[in-house]
Order: sequence, then structure tokens, then C-alpha cells
Amino acid sequence: MSLLTESVPPRPFDALAELSVQRSAPLSAATLRAPSEDGGLLIHPGLDEVTAVLAGNRSRLEQLATFDVQGRSLGELRRWAAGEVYAAATAFTRYLDAAVEDCGLESESPQPFDLTAIGPTLTGATLQAASATPTLLVGGHQPELYHPGVWAKNLALAKLARQTGATPLNLIVDSDVIPSRSIRVPVGSRLAPRIENVEWDTPGPLVPWEDLQLASPAQFESFGDRVSHLMSTWGLMPVIADAWPIAVKTFRKTGSVAYALTNLRRYSEQRLRESCSQGKSLSASQPIAQQLELPMSVVCQLPAFGWLACHFLLNAGRFRQVYNEAIEAYRIANGVRSPRHPLPPLGIEEDWIESPFWVWRPGDKRGRLWTRQQTSVVDLRDDRSVFLSLPISPGGTVCCAAEALATLPEKGIKLRTRALTTTLFARLLVGEAFVHGIGGAKYDEMTDAICTAWFGNAPPSFWVVSATRHLPLGGSFDASRGDLARLAGQLRSVRCNAEQSADRRIPEAAELCQQVAETLAQLQAATCQPVTDAGRRTSRTLYQQLLQLRQQLQQYVRPTEAELQAELNQVQQQMEANKILRSREFSFVLFTESVLAEMQADFC
Repeated sequence: MSLLTESVPPRPFDALAELSVQRSAPLSAATLRAPSEDGGLLIHPGLDEVTAVLAGNRSRLEQLATFDVQGRSLGELRRWAAGEVYAAATAFTRYLDAAVEDCGLESESPQPFDLTAIGPTLTGATLQAASATPTLLVGGHQPELYHPGVWAKNLALAKLARQTGATPLNLIVDSDVIPSRSIRVPVGSRLAPRIENVEWDTPGPLVPWEDLQLASPAQFESFGDRVSHLMSTWGLMPVIADAWPIAVKTFRKTGSVAYALTNLRRYSEQRLRESCSQGKSLSASQPIAQQLELPMSVVCQLPAFGWLACHFLLNAGRFRQVYNEAIEAYRIANGVRSPRHPLPPLGIEEDWIESPFWVWRPGDKRGRLWTRQQTSVVDLRDDRSVFLSLPISPGGTVCCAAEALATLPEKGIKLRTRALTTTLFARLLVGEAFVHGIGGAKYDEMTDAICTAWFGNAPPSFWVVSATRHLPLGGSFDASRGDLARLAGQLRSVRCNAEQSADRRIPEAAELCQQVAETLAQLQAATCQPVTDAGRRTSRTLYQQLLQLRQQLQQYVRPTEAELQAELNQVQQQMEANKILRSREFSFVLFTESVLAEMQADFC
């Protein structure tokens, strides 16, 4: 079973002006807001604008093509990079397919992905062949069990690929640190739901996905059953029930949790595509395209990536300036006060300049990459020591530097992109368009500014996609803050102005209400008199009398007070329940196939 894009010198950087990057439609706080309603969908620009967006992107790429990148034009480097990425993604996707194929006994030990399976390196001699690489549309995310709003990016990617005849590619960002080894699962009842964190592994140190070693394989293998059991109390059969065995099998064959979770998603998507095909016919001109997959840990070992990385490393001082100015411009434009948000600036320590890459050795945490330019080399160090010197070749080419950088895997040293350099590489050198979520789209305003300042034009533009789906837990309650305010006001009135709620059919209550009315009238009359000591004493006496009368009336309004308090408590409880019932953050694996099929149908 198969589960199966004359050199121009950089312009001076005007921090605020360069944020005004042209797009097919303007982005705003309103357009970049996740849908609040169940079933809501955000796609910006609209799918009907795909032709115009891609035409604009191709125009940008043509304008960028002649920029000189250390002896190669950006257009040549793009053909090289896209060809390598396509070849690597094709090989890696086949590797994922093979991990779940029934081919006899499973291997006794995991088989990691072999980079040599990609085939010959696409260098200058094969660039002409690389030009035949299909158009790639790109998206990406960490390989986690994310919510349907993130999953919608893959659905949109497939839809855009069908509309354009392009090939969809998902970049697995396995170089990011694992935020959690559990997912949130609702338990309890509709009126009193609560969250239980269900772990797929014992909590451990913060490590990148690509470095994760399971502390408890047994816990990982039982995860699907444990989650399915909890969801069955709601009368639901989640997709994880059928899909988790795929994750377990993939992990046994690859040794990678990232690949296991990727194959779980791919299996679920295939099931839903089949359901979509049965429920709604697709025209022959719009076949369901297979999405390619590729980890960033593989991308960062490709020669074309190494060439671009060397370009930035050999120009680290100026790149740091452009990078930091883009971040500062974003802070100013968006009113961000923290000096470390949305990203910390690149630092400088004596003659060492920080670069926007991660670097680490086996057993170490991810660390910052620092560069120091000498007469004929650029030294690279982590937070510990120098580990490599990149030779500076005559004429500015980085052939020798790229060859030196390619030796890092042999040394057990990993060099990986950070957030902005990940999308800069993908958008500039790989895809004709990128599909972002809301957070990534906001961050990539900085990527646009960096690219514009450095290369003289913005990179290809992107789509912003998000969605909201609520778990079918019986529906949320019709309770609001307005209900709380109304009931709290009524309760306050009963307690402070009991005469307004007392049952006057009771003689004693009626008599007390009459005395309250008379006392209020006397108090009002007293306050209208000129202020004297005697007048103040009279007012105080009347006010104390009023409080005593209202206190005596309390016994006649207790049933009303209790009823209002109970109603207020119920609304408060319902609003607390709604925080869970209306949450959009639950993993897509908790949903039933029918609910996810409704989302899939929106993109069929």
C-alpha cells in the first residue's frame, strides 16, 4: 500500500519601508485571525486567485534570477536546489511507503534513511536535467499531532496542486525541539469536562525531533489504545484507533518518531482522500496528487543548501545587520516591546558574529552558530569551540567552502536552519508558492523584508490557511458573559434591594416593604435639606433603619436568591465547560473520520 519548484546588488535596507511587500491582497489583523466558529476556514488569498498569485510569483523569480550568489546566479541555484529537493523528497517518500508495506518479517533493527538513495548529486553537469523538475508547492510543520487548523494546510496544499498541476511538498521540521510528549484528551462529561494529558513517551530532555530516542517504547505502542479508550467514553471512534498501528510499524522500521507520526498523518489523509473520491467525483483534469515529504534534517545536508548557507556565512556581518533590522522593523510595526520577541536578534561577541543557524553535536543541546572571518578562512564555532574553517576562494565562489561544510555529518555535527532561514530557503529556492499557518505568515513578514533587502526583491508570496473544528462532544452550551452579567446583577439586586423581589402576598413582607418605601422617602427628603449636623445625624439614622429593614426582608427573598445563585453557578459551569467543548486545539487524531472527511470535502 502506497502512502504516497546581469546580477543585482543588494539594496540599502530601509527597515520600515521594506515591510510593505506586495501581495495579491493585503494582510491585516482581521484576515490573520483564526476562525472562531466550528467549521470556519481561513484561506488568504482565495483559491480562485491561484493563477494571479503564481503569475506574480514567477515574475518575482525572474527578477531575482540574475542575482549573483557566490559565482552562481540565483536562477541556476534555484534549479539546482529544486532538483535536489525533488529527488530527495521522492526517495524519502518511497522510504516512508516501504516502512508500512507488508513484506514479510520486520527488520530486527531500524533502517535509517540513506541519503545515497537520492542518486547522483545535481551539480553543474546535470543542471539542465534538473530544469525538468516539476513545479513544487511547499508547506511544512513540525511532525507533531497537531490540531485540524494546522492539518488544513496540507489539504489546501493538495487542492492548490490539483488546480495547477504542481507537486505538493511538505517539509518535516524535525530540527525543532519537541515541546511535549503528550496530547490533551478531554475526559469527564459534557457538563464537567476536564483535560487529561496522555503521554506517548516518558517526559525527557528537550531535544530536536531528529534526535529523539524513546525512553519507553511500550508506552509509545500503547498510546493509540489508551487514547481510543478515553475517547470511547464520548461514544467516538477516533482516527487514531486505525492509524496508530501505522505509526508503531513505521517506528519499528525507521527508529524515528518523527517519521512515525508523519506516516500516521499520511495514512489518515489517504483514507480521507479515498472517502472524498467515493463521495464526490473528481474530474480527470484534477487527479488526487500524492504529496511528497522531506525532513529539514535531510534538506540541510543537500549541496545546494550548503551553497546558500555558505553565502550567508561568508557575509555574516552584513546578513546579521539585515536580519536584525527586519526583526526591529517588525517590532515597531506591530508594537512588540520585548527585545526577544518575535525572535531574538543575532548577537556579536568581539570578532565573532552569530548566524541564523542551529548547530550541535551528539549529546549536546542545540546551540548558536558563530562565525569569524580571517584572511583566507571563515571559522565556525558553536558555544563550545571552533569546529570548522571555511576557505575563502578567489573570485568569491564558495565551491571549496561548500565542500568543507558537507563534511560536518562525518564529524557528527549537525547544522540546521532556524525559523526564518527555513522558509527563506523553501520559498526562494524550492517552491513557486508556500502555504503558511497564521503564526508562520506573521513571522514571514520578516523573511520578506530580509529577502527584499538582500536580493533586491521579495520571494514568492504565500497562502495563509487555518481552520477551526470542535470535537463532537455533545455540543457547547448557550451561555455567555452577558448571561453572567445579567444574573450577577439580578442577584446583587435581590441582596441589596430585597423589597424589589419580596413576595408581597405575605403580610409581613408587604408591611416591611411599605416601611422600606417610607424610610427611603424620608431619607431622600433629608438629603434635600441644607447640610447641618442635625441633618447628617438624621440621615445616618434613617440609613441604618433602611439596612435593618432590608435585612429583615432577606428571609422572604431567600428562595429567589437561591434560584438565581443556582442559575449563576450553572452558567459559570457551562462557560468553563465551553472552554473545552469549543477548543480548537485538540489533535486531529482525536476526531472521527466523518468529521475530518467533512474538512477534506471542502478541498475536494
